[in-house]
This record gives sequence, structure tokens and C-alpha cells, in this order.
Amino acid sequence: MNYLNKAKVVKDDEFYTPYEDIEKAVYRHRDKFKGSIVYCNCDDYRTSNFYKLFKKKFQELGLDQVIATHYVDQQHKLFQLEEPAKPKHATFYESDYVYEHKYQEKINDITEGDGSYDSKYCKRYLRASDIVVTNPPFSIFTDYYRYLKKHKKKFLILAPYTAVFNKEIYDDLRTKQVFLSVKDKDHHITFQKENGTKKEVFCTWLTNLSELQNEKLVCTERYKKEKYQTFYEKDYLINVNRLCDIPTDYYEAMAVPITYFLFHDSEQFEILDQENDNMKVVLTDCATGLPYARGKGLCVESDKKSGNLFDKYTGKYYRVCFRRAIIKRRSKHNDKN
Repeated sequence: MNYLNKAKVVKDDEFYTPYEDIEKAVYRHRDKFKGSIVYCNCDDYRTSNFYKLFKKKFQELGLDQVIATHYVDQQHKLFQLEEPAKPKHATFYESDYVYEHKYQEKINDITEGDGSYDSKYCKRYLRASDIVVTNPPFSIFTDYYRYLKKHKKKFLILAPYTAVFNKEIYDDLRTKQVFLSVKDKDHHITFQKENGTKKEVFCTWLTNLSELQNEKLVCTERYKKEKYQTFYEKDYLINVNRLCDIPTDYYEAMAVPITYFLFHDSEQFEILDQENDNMKVVLTDCATGLPYARGKGLCVESDKKSGNLFDKYTGKYYRVCFRRAIIKRRSKHNDKN
């Protein structure tokens, strides 16, 4: 990532995660932290609630070390007289020396690079750590996620909820390589800047530490052909507008709201592979209002004036309505009515 893009990320994504939200997320997987080196690689130790939590709960969680590093733009502005601030590297650990305090904290300047999570300096600490816990910049979330996967790291990271529709993350959720870690419908988090500005975001925690037992969906509706619209070229794929309307007796593919992932039960349903990137988006026919899913190879162009999509194959205009997950009920699973 170039310096200009990094600077923009810092400016746009500098919101602090509330302490209580971090604490709830960490304690869902408390047993996984014992004896671990935790690395917060997008965190300034002076302001990060992640670092503050792990310092405060260090003994309770049985941690070995906590490390925090953060990015600082090192580019000089024209006529700038002062040197840019150096990014900091903080380490909190239990001392092995009899004559020292029980817990030690070391603060050092990052002397190589800008402190970015993918810098050579920070990569050393990534390799030495056991679990990465942080709130990475949402604007580069996909790159960040791939970076952790590349280095085969265990992680608990905050993500924009729309990240579940990145094909790579969607497939990892489907194949149970990664899980959503959200309980009690706490998927709306209010972030805050230093100046007091607040921003509520629909987001989720992604982890590969362990799978949580989600709240089961209670479904009572029966399938009626006239009630559930099907997709163009996919007459077996029905559209379900609300989770509570998932039919109990339908065993083919269903397009459901993205909030389904908050309740996914692998014993109840399986998440299907998406045949192409467009199956995740529900389009509606501008003339009839009926749902429509593009098939492979169809040519769609955007109409600049209306913002709608024109499909050369059908000669019709469509508008993007909402995003969907594709699921299928496991054979003859009986819901409790």
C-alpha cells in the first residue's frame, strides 16, 4: 500500500473500539488465550482499548505477552519543520527476575518503516505471536484478512458486516475455516474518535479460534409456491425476505438476508457455494418488481442516468435491491414449532 493511501486510511478509520465490546468478544474465547502471546498490530498503546484490556486482564487470561504496534504516516509535508512522530512498539509481560516488578512494560520507537501491519519490522512480531486481536482499518480489511491467512495466524478481529460477502471470506465461513463471533445481537458497535465524534457501525467479529453455539432460528412457515418468488433461470432458488419466513419443509436452495450468519447452525442448514459473484445480489425487475438473479455469461451494463442495470440478454432494466446468502436446509431436519 502506498503512503498516500495509508494516510487516507488513518484519517478515515481512526475510530476507537469500546472497551466493553472488546471484553465481551475476548471472553467468549477465554480458554484459547492461556499462555498466549497476543499481538495487537493496528493499535497505539496510548489510546487502544485492546491493549488496555489485555494489560488489565493479563493475569486473569493467563497471557504470556501482549504486543502493540501501530502505523504513523512518515511522509514529510511541504515546508513541514517538525519531524513526523515515530510509531511506537509496546510490550507488556511478566518478569522472570526476582528483583524486578512482577509485570514489566517496554515502550520503544519503531526504528524501521512506518509501523504498518505488513511492514518488515512488524512481521517479526506477527510470526512470534500466537493470536492477533485488533480492529483493522475497514477500508483495507480484505487485504488484512488475507495477510493473516497467509501467515497462518489465529485471530479475533473486528470486521464490517459486509465483509461476509467477500467471496474468500464467504467460502471460509461456508467451509468452517472461520466463524462469526457475535452473541446477544451485539452486532451494532458505536465507535468514537478522540474529538468525541461517534459512529454506529453494523459489524461482526471474525475468528478462527473456535465456533460459538448460535441462537437457533425458530421457523414455523410452510412452503407455498405462491408466497415465495423464485429467481430468473433458477426456479428452484426461492427468495426469503425475513429469517422467520424460512419454510420448514423446503429442502432446495434459499436466498436469505445477510443477517442469517448471526444465527447459522450447521446442524440445521448448510451454506451453499455461490456459483458466481452476482448470486449474492438480488435484483428486481424495474417493471414488475419481481426478483431476478443473473445467470453466467449475461451482459449487464449500468445506466448512468437512472443508476439501474440493463441486461442485454433479457432487454430489461433492473435495480439492485439487497444482498443475500444462499442456504439449504439439511435433509429432513425438524424445527421446533
